Amino acid sequence: MMHLRKPAFPTVTYKRMFWKHYMQYALIFLALLFVMMLLSAHFTRVQRQESVKQAAAALSGYADSVITEAQRLAVNIGRNESFRTLSSSDTAELDFTQLDSTVFFTAQKNLVSFKALNRRIESLSIRLYGHRYVISDSGTITLDSFYQSAFNADPEEDPEYLNPLGPRKFRFLAQGSIVKGQTPAHPMLILSLINNNTTHYGNLFLSLDEHQMEEDLAALISDDMEYFLLDADHQLILSNSGQTDAGLPDGVLKQDSRFASTADSLSGWLCTVGYSDAFVKRQLRNQLLLFSGLFLLILLGLFPLTHLICSRNYAPIHELSSIVGAGSTDTETEMEYEALKKAIQSVFENKALLEEQILIYRPLLINSLLLDLLDSTRHDYASPLSGLKSLGIVLPFPVWQCISVITDNAAPGFLERICRDISSENTVCVFISYRRRQGALVLNSSDNRSADDACKRLADRLEREEQILAFGTGCTSGDVRLASVSYEQSQNALDYLALRPAGKGISFDSVNQAGARSVRRPSGLDNLEVVFSAGHFEEGERLLMEYLDGACSGGFVRKSYLLYARDRLLSAVQKLRESQKLSFDEERLAQFQPEKPSSYEEFYGLVLTVCRELESLSASQEEQAVSDSSRQILRFLEEHLCDEMFSLSQLAAAFGLSESMMSRRVKQLTGQTFLAYVTQKRIDLACRLLATTDMSVLSVAKASGYENDITFRRLFKKYMRVTPGEYRSQFPS
Repeated sequence: MMHLRKPAFPTVTYKRMFWKHYMQYALIFLALLFVMMLLSAHFTRVQRQESVKQAAAALSGYADSVITEAQRLAVNIGRNESFRTLSSSDTAELDFTQLDSTVFFTAQKNLVSFKALNRRIESLSIRLYGHRYVISDSGTITLDSFYQSAFNADPEEDPEYLNPLGPRKFRFLAQGSIVKGQTPAHPMLILSLINNNTTHYGNLFLSLDEHQMEEDLAALISDDMEYFLLDADHQLILSNSGQTDAGLPDGVLKQDSRFASTADSLSGWLCTVGYSDAFVKRQLRNQLLLFSGLFLLILLGLFPLTHLICSRNYAPIHELSSIVGAGSTDTETEMEYEALKKAIQSVFENKALLEEQILIYRPLLINSLLLDLLDSTRHDYASPLSGLKSLGIVLPFPVWQCISVITDNAAPGFLERICRDISSENTVCVFISYRRRQGALVLNSSDNRSADDACKRLADRLEREEQILAFGTGCTSGDVRLASVSYEQSQNALDYLALRPAGKGISFDSVNQAGARSVRRPSGLDNLEVVFSAGHFEEGERLLMEYLDGACSGGFVRKSYLLYARDRLLSAVQKLRESQKLSFDEERLAQFQPEKPSSYEEFYGLVLTVCRELESLSASQEEQAVSDSSRQILRFLEEHLCDEMFSLSQLAAAFGLSESMMSRRVKQLTGQTFLAYVTQKRIDLACRLLATTDMSVLSVAKASGYENDITFRRLFKKYMRVTPGEYRSQFPS
C-alpha cells in the first residue's frame, strides 16, 4: 500500500530540479577543466624540462668549444718557430743585448696574431721554462712583475702555476680562487706549450673575455632561462642571474626540478640551466587566468542549457503530479501497484516501453525492499512485506535465516538460479545483491526443521559452486522483527577465516563459541618499518609471525587483522624500496585479499616469502655496493697516481673513510700496501716513458709524480736494480 499526497507547488519543484542539475553540470565541467589544467601543467613541465636539458647540453658544448679552442691555440703556438727559438736560448734574464731581437719581436707579433683570431680571449701571455721573462700580446715583462700584476703574489710562493701540464690538460683559475692573492680581472686558463717532440717548454696564460662569452651565451640560451657555468672546483665562471655565491648553484640548483645540469667530460665544468622563478610563476598565472575565464564562460552558458533540459524533463513530471494530485483532492485514495502503473501510463504514450522499464526496475525495487526489511533500525515491517507482495514476492512463513556470500559473480541471474533450486513447499529463498562481489540469501521457512534442512541444502550447493568464494551463516529467528539479527550475524561471520577450513562456510555460532570476537588486534607491528630499514629482516619476520599467532583464537582469525598486517608490511616494503632502491615487486602483496578459505595459510607463506626475498635483495645490493666502491677506488688511484701531493689521507677523504680503513681496502684490492702499490705503478710508468720518449730524467720524474729526480732515482734503482739512464740505454732509439 502507498498513499499519494498532493504534489509540491510546481514552481518550487522546478527550481529544485534546475539548481540540482545546474550544480551537477557545473561540477562536471569543473572536474574536466581541472583535469585539463593538470594535463596542461604536466605537458608544460615536460616541455620545460626538455628545453633546459637541451640548453644544458648546448652550454656544455660551448664550454667544450672554449677548452678545445684553447688547446688548439696552445698546440699552434707550441709549434711556432719563433717561440721554440727563444725557448732554446740560454738567456735566463730579460736582456735585449743577448736576445735575437728579430726573433723576439716576431714572437710578439705572432702572439698578437693568435689573439686576433680568438675573440673569446682578452689577453695572451707565455712564460718559457728556464727564462725569467714573460711574452704577452701587450709587451714583455719579468716573471716577478707578471705574477705580481696577475696574481698579486711572488712566483716562489705559488710554484704550482709554473709546473708543466700534460697534453690536452689545463688548469683553470676563476676570479678569487687564489688564497694568498687575487686573480686577474678575467678568468684564466693555463696550458703547456708542447713542440713536435712532445717537449714541454713553456706555459700559456689565456685571460678569457667573459663579456664576449656572455654575448655568445645570450644568443645560445633563451632570455627566460638562467644559467650557471662552474669549473671543476665549483668556482663560478659565468652566470646571467647575478649570483655571486659559487656554492649555491651546485648545492641547491641541482635539487630544483626547474634546472638541469650537465658535467662536461672534457673540461669537467658543471653546466646548469633552468627557467627563472619569475618566468615559471608568470606562466602558471597565465594558465590559471585562462582556465578561470573558461570556467566563468561555461557557468554563464550553463544557464540556458540547463533551463532547456529541465523544461523538457519537467513537462511529464508536472503532468503526472497533476493527475495524481487530482485523484487525491477529495479523499486520500489508496492505490496499489497496478493503480500507480495506470497513472504513469497516462503520461507515456508508448505503453510497451513502459512495461519494459517496469521489468528493468523490478529487481532493483525488490532488492531495495528486502534491504529495508533487514534494516535493524526499522520499526514498520508491514510496508516492505506489502511492497514485496505487490511485486510478486510472498514471504508467508515465520522462521527467518540469512546467509551472506562472497562471490566472483553476484549477478541476479546466478543468485536467482540458486534460490529457485533451494525453494520448496515449506521454504522460500530470495536473494539480495548489494555489492559487486557480495550478496545475501534469505530463507523464509515454516518451522525450524524446514529452515535447518533448507540451510543444509543451500550450504551444500554453495560448497559446490566454484564462483562462491566464502559464505557466512546466521542463526535462525522466529520473528520477522529479528530477521535483521540473522542478517548481521551472517555478515559478521564473513569477517573471519578458519585456520584449517573444512569448507567455504563459516557459522556465526562457531565463531562466537570460539571466543574469536573478543580477541583484540595484537600490537607489535608499529616499528616494522624501522626494523626493515635497519636491515633486521629476521627480527621483522619474527614480529609478523608473533602477530599472526596472536591474532588467532579457537581456530579463527579476523580478516581485518590480516589486512592490517598486510598494510603495515606493504608500507614497510615500499619505504625500504624507496630508501634503498630495491627492485622489489610488491604487487602480489598489495593484491592480497582474505576472501578464500585458505587465505590465512596463503598470507602466512606470503609473509615468509617477502621477508626472505627482501633479505636476499638487500644482501645482493650490499655486495654490489662493495663491488662498485672497489672499482671507484681503483679508478681514483689510476687517475691521481702521478699527482705529486697524492697521499693515503687524500684517498681516504675522497671516499669518506678513515686512513686505516682505506689502507685495509687497498690491501684487499691490490695485495699491496698503498705506498708500495703507488710506487710500483709510478716506476712502471717511468719505465714506459724512458723506453719510448726522449724526455729528460727530471721530466720523467715529474710526469711520474715525483717532485724531484733525487727521490725518483733512488726508488727507480731500488725497484729496477739499475739507474734510469742505464735502463734507457737498453732501448736504443
